[in-house]
Formats: sequence, structure tokens, C-alpha cells
Amino acid sequence: MHFVALLQLIILMCMEISIFTGHSVGPNTTIGFLCKSGGILDVNQVCDGRSDCYDGSDEIKELCYRIICPDGQFRCHYGACIAKSKKCNGIRDCSDGSDEIQCGRRERSCGQNEFLCKTISKCIPQSAICDGNDDCEDGSDESKLICDQELCPLGTFKCKYGGCIQLSGQCDGFNDCIDGSDETPTICLAIQCPKCRKTIKCPPIMSSRLTVTCTLNEDDVPCNQPMDPGTIAKFECKEFYKSASIRDETSDQSVCQLDGNWSRDILKCVPECGQISSAIPLVMNGWDAVVPFPWHVNLYVRTKIDYQFWCGGTLISEAIVVTAAHCVWNIKTNLLKLSMGSTSSLLNDPKNAYVKTFTAKRTIIHPLYQDKFGNYGSDIALIEIDGNVDLNSFFLPACIDWNLDDITSHLSHTNLGYVTGMGVSEDNLFSDRLKVTSLPVVGDRECMEKQQLDFRKYVTFTTFCAGWENGTGVCNGDSGSGLTFSTKDLWYLQGIVSLSPRRPSTNLCDTSQFTIFTKVGMYVAWIKNILSEVHSHHDFTSKCV
Repeated sequence: MHFVALLQLIILMCMEISIFTGHSVGPNTTIGFLCKSGGILDVNQVCDGRSDCYDGSDEIKELCYRIICPDGQFRCHYGACIAKSKKCNGIRDCSDGSDEIQCGRRERSCGQNEFLCKTISKCIPQSAICDGNDDCEDGSDESKLICDQELCPLGTFKCKYGGCIQLSGQCDGFNDCIDGSDETPTICLAIQCPKCRKTIKCPPIMSSRLTVTCTLNEDDVPCNQPMDPGTIAKFECKEFYKSASIRDETSDQSVCQLDGNWSRDILKCVPECGQISSAIPLVMNGWDAVVPFPWHVNLYVRTKIDYQFWCGGTLISEAIVVTAAHCVWNIKTNLLKLSMGSTSSLLNDPKNAYVKTFTAKRTIIHPLYQDKFGNYGSDIALIEIDGNVDLNSFFLPACIDWNLDDITSHLSHTNLGYVTGMGVSEDNLFSDRLKVTSLPVVGDRECMEKQQLDFRKYVTFTTFCAGWENGTGVCNGDSGSGLTFSTKDLWYLQGIVSLSPRRPSTNLCDTSQFTIFTKVGMYVAWIKNILSEVHSHHDFTSKCV
């Protein structure tokens, strides 16, 4: 059957559907198409890939899906027919863009500047995301999950779900925002009654990571109080902080809208990590750390007499310290103290000029850790600090490689890590000064071959070995300290001191053997979840409250 004749038959069959109709005004009049919006098209314009009706009702699936495309034509996903030569020509000839999908790419993939719809194999330009139009049939390009993170250009209105529209679209009688948030009574009243705007306020902006200045009509206004529409807030990351991403670098100001929301996301800043401001002289046979690594933390436990040095730890954010689980196992949180900037084993050493001491608010032991009953597997814990660490050149967190899920493919036997500690030194006494030493990573097979038989059970896929076998290493009291590695001038936490073999007939470590470290890379997802939860109730999360 001829294509046009078939289409005419389909239209006649579907005359019961209100959005289109056949009509005849005389013997020489052909069947036409009535758009839902009111216009009349020639039948050849229907299901041709191009939306000729203002409302696109000539190119919908309900109308086009019955069509069988002739040879030499490509069938769009919704049913329309276009010339095969138009497939993958870089031009969107199907109204749903399906002629430009899977053009030499693997299934369910899109180009670098495209967005893949969630439930259908359809790619749309990145510029179409959160523009107020449902370009994906499943609405995934306008979802709150996607658009909440979208930055609206200045001079536009940010819809409640996150999409962006022109300011002129507010209260114009048409839902330019898919959720209709541009047509709310609050906005319409504010536009029609300027005096009524006094009741509309945007929330204050508070963050210890940001420097914020707010102005209204070029006059300074306080940023820590509710603000009137039209207020402009400008942001800048404080010293020792940086933008969380390239995207966030452009979010340096926001405008208070008529709906009481800010037009753009507040600038997200994260701590600079893994940086050493000055040279450190490089904990058996180690070097005294004149200036410690700025992320090293000393843990102390309260005894009947005083606080006693207990373990080491590593700062990874203003509020979180990573240590070994066995360091805090069965230890009450209120008995712990944490010290930063100290080179002494004494909690309150008057010789330490830059020491900061904190109490522990909460200890979070990894749920799989069962101490000696579980062979010390998953020997990792987080300590939430009561308060925040004010970052400076003396107090900075170590970096975490959030893309790691294992250490094996990233570190080889030749890699040297550095560990800071205050454990037993070569004279079999606890060191009274902070020391730093370097340790090479050792392969699991070599480590197990050289370990005592009863110690091999501690070498698992969640651990790795490091050491020299020459008396230089970590020992009692160094537990929980971090093993960090330098990558592109940044220091990353990769290991936590866990276990060392004992010397025969003693409780002291044997530094002629390798030390076992917990692989931090195995626990990055768990750490990230805890950080997100802890940071949500701190004011440095860079958000409006």
C-alpha cells in the first residue's frame, strides 16, 4: 500500500481520537489533519519527523506507531518515517532525536556532550537538561535528582525542582517550569504587589568554609539573617579550601528570588588535602619529626592518674579522624582525647606551641570488625570530633582517593609510604617524640612466606604488608597511624597500622618482620557515607539553612 494512502487510512481509523480529524469540504478536497492547538496540516506533513503543529500533536506515538515505513526510510522510535540518509547525519530529523542515537557507539551510551535518558535509549544535548522542557519521554532530563545540582545562569529563575527558565516566564499564566513553581501564588502576588514582597525572605547563608558578602541595592546586608528578594550573595572559598568541582567554580554568586529561594546553588568548598607547607625531616630507627605531617593525630586515653598516649590517627576532614578499630574497641568515647600538632607523647606538653586538643564526640567502628574473634579483619574506625578543626598550614587533612576499591593495582613493591608515630623505639621504650619513617609495600605472597605460620591468617584481601626487615618499622603504640603516599604532590592515606608479629616471649613487636596495614581503599564507600552523615549537621557543608 502506498505510504500516503496508508497514512490516510490510519487517520480515518483514528478519527475517534480528539486530537486529530479528517475533514472534507468538497469532492476535490483531500483529507487534512487538525492539530490539537487548532492548525490544519496537509496529510503529508503528519508523522514526517518534524513537528509542524505548534503543540507537536502531528508527531506523537499514538498517531504514528501504526505506520510501516517504506524501503529506503528510517523508522523513528515513535513511528514516523524519514529518509535513511538522514540517520546519523548530525541533525535531529526525528522529533524525538532517535535518528541520532547509537551512531557507531555501544548500546546505552551517548556522546561526551549528550545526556542519556534513564529508561529509553535516547540521547539529548547537555544543553537540554533542566531547561523546563521534557526532552526525554520519561522525564529523566528534568528530574529533581538531576536538576537539584544544576547551576542556573544569572538572570534566570530556578524552578523548585532545579530547572531554569527566563525571568519573563514567571506568572505569565503558563507553566514554564514543569512543576509549575513559576506560577505559585507567592510569585504572582509579589509581581503584582511589590509592597507584598516584604513578607518573602530567602534563608541565611552560613558556612565556615566560605567568605560570603550580601548586598541589596548596593547596600551591605547581613548574610546570617533572612534576606529580601533581589539580594545578591557573593561567595569565595576561604584559605585552605577549594571549589568542590570545576562546575562549582562558576557558582560565585546567587540572587534571592521572588519565591524565597536562591537562584543558584551555594558554592561548595572542600578542604585542601595532602599538602605539606614545609619540608619534614624524614618509628624504630626513624627520624624525629620537627614539624609533623599536618594530618597526624595522637590519641590519648584517660587513666586513674592522667591521660596516657594510646594510638595514632589521621585527619581526613574538619570533623573526622581515621584510626584502627582495635584502638577504640571497648574504649568509652568520653575517655578519649585527640591532639594535633603535637610532637610529644604528653597530652599537655608546654613545649608544643601549636597544639590543639579535642574531645571525641563519637566513635564509629566498622560493622564487620570483631577484634581478635574476627582475626582483626576490617581494622578501621572513625572518630567524630566534638567541634571542628580550623584548618591552617599546621592542621590539614590527608587526601582519600575516593575512586579506589583496592590498593593492589595502584601500589607496587617499589612504592614508599610514610608513617608517623610515637610507639616503642629501638631502646624498647615508648618514644617521647614524634617520629617519621618510610616503608615499602610488600607483595602478599612474599609477606606470607616470611611471616610466622600463626600470623599468616591476618594477611587477607582487606590488608597489605609493608616494611624493611631491618629493624626499621612501626611498633607498639603506632597502631592507628596512617601510611600515606605522595601522588602528584598530594599525600593520600592508603593504609592504617594494624598488626605486627611479636618477638618471642615478649609483648613487643618484631621490626625484623613486616607490618600489616588495613587497606583504606577497601572502605572508601563506607567512609564516604559516614562523612556525609557527619557533615550534614555541621555548618561547613556550604548550604543555606
